[in-house]
Amino acid sequence: MSKTGRGQASAIIWFRQDLRLTDQAALAAAARGGAVIPVYVLDDETPGDWRIGGAQRWWPHHSLAALAAALESKGSRLILRKGKAHEVLAGLAQEAGTCRIHALRHYEPWWKKAEAAVAKDHELRLHDGNYLAPPAHVVNGSNARYRIFTPWWRALKAQMPPQKPIPAPGRISAPPKWPVSDRLSDWNLLSTRPNWANQFGQYWQPGEDGGRAALDRFLPALEDYENARNLPSHDAARAFRRTCISARSRPRRSGIVARRGHMPRPSPICARSGGGISAPM
Repeated sequence: MSKTGRGQASAIIWFRQDLRLTDQAALAAAARGGAVIPVYVLDDETPGDWRIGGAQRWWPHHSLAALAAALESKGSRLILRKGKAHEVLAGLAQEAGTCRIHALRHYEPWWKKAEAAVAKDHELRLHDGNYLAPPAHVVNGSNARYRIFTPWWRALKAQMPPQKPIPAPGRISAPPKWPVSDRLSDWNLLSTRPNWANQFGQYWQPGEDGGRAALDRFLPALEDYENARNLPSHDAARAFRRTCISARSRPRRSGIVARRGHMPRPSPICARSGGGISAPM
């Protein structure tokens, strides 16, 4: 569909590594414009060698199930499709009779490539929201990216605190007709022979609520970080490392917890150095 098309009632929200409703700028913008079609595309082709592996697929399976349930509670639903992202989105836009696609900006090379392909023929509206500050805003006096951590960290701190997180929409308007969706179970994301992920549930709770709970466990651990990091054999240090793994890795990587949604209190380390926030997570 041509990107000059106008007057369409529906807009597509393209979910990727941002499987949440809170502080989801793309969803908020799409919802303000009328009916919304939330979409997740399982694209194993565009990332190439960086596509997710077998054991990793446990996480998106359960995170997508949680996102679908959250959308249903808002009067919406999640459309699942499989294939090259830009081709799938083009077909979906034609089915829905729309040219507007909202998404959070991603910086991985394969996602930038996919965004460029989508934008050729559609009205792709990219929004910031996966980082404390857009990377392009944290630059030196020559308008170039920093190559050394300390000056970059000072420049980032100068932009803190970030804007307040955007609340999740109360209700999400549905389109006149829903496109056909794949069934999540048909994607076979859960490994069985062997079951690489049989103990993952002991450490991780996928979904936005689980991500918030993990982060709430992690933030108090920062209080003793200055001492615990120097005593790797102590119980406190081991507990801190376990908390870091559960709270920071998968929830942050998949975007179910917004970066700017939880700013920690000033830590003793930053207080001593004059900083106002602890190191980025």
